[in-house]
Amino acid sequence: MGRQAFELFRTFDFPPGDEKKYDSVLKKFEDHFIVNVNEVAESHKFMSRFQQQGEMIADF
Repeated sequence: MGRQAFELFRTFDFPPGDEKKYDSVLKKFEDHFIVNVNEVAESHKFMSRFQQQGEMIADF
């Protein structure tokens, strides 16, 4: 683990003993780096899409 990862690791809160369990540490890193997606906003962007001039229907 590099310096930056270790510094991030030190900011995580673990139940006693879990800081040495691989699955617990991996879950904390995944929760930190995986961005939650707002499904309503993404659906709106998808449904608001219009075909651009010169864009083939297959590409649209």
